[in-house]
Amino acid sequence: MSQKSVTFLTGNQTKWEIANKIFSKYKINLLQEKFDTPEIQALSVEAVAIFSAKFGANALGKAVIKNDVGYYIPSLNGFPGPFTKFANKWFNSQEILSLINKSSDRKLIIKDCIAYCSPGEEPVTFVHENHCVIVEKPEGDGGSFDNIIIREGQNKVQSLYSGEEMLEYWANHLDHYHQLAKYLAKPISYNVQ
Repeated sequence: MSQKSVTFLTGNQTKWEIANKIFSKYKINLLQEKFDTPEIQALSVEAVAIFSAKFGANALGKAVIKNDVGYYIPSLNGFPGPFTKFANKWFNSQEILSLINKSSDRKLIIKDCIAYCSPGEEPVTFVHENHCVIVEKPEGDGGSFDNIIIREGQNKVQSLYSGEEMLEYWANHLDHYHQLAKYLAKPISYNVQ
């Protein structure tokens, strides 16, 4: 029986390494391809991932996976949500903190959706939520949010962990990647008449 292969559409090497670490446990050959898909402006990460996966599968003529991540701050009515990439460019850590410093609600929810799609078919999605706490002052180096959030199961801000530690954390905590890998690893059943 040949090994199943699927292409992860991402130019982000870290994302690919995380997914590859997980998928290899299920004997799935994960390929990487940098392929730009139109990123629709939607309020849910699910809608963005579904559109991108479907577009990529049909344009490339092969099965692909695509993910989208959003950071939702309840005290800011869910801002920035799926626009996290832009918020990271527009605001530094201190500016993000200044938006919420008057609030006693220091929660942040990270929603990550991964979508799998074959050409001509509808995507299958898996979603994971990671509940975080926003600290009162930035620490370490990294992206705007990396310096101010403590993820569930951790005791310091993300930027104070090494790349290897974070790779291990994600491989153990991104259960939706495991769910997709299990879905893909299932043998195909054929109806024989």
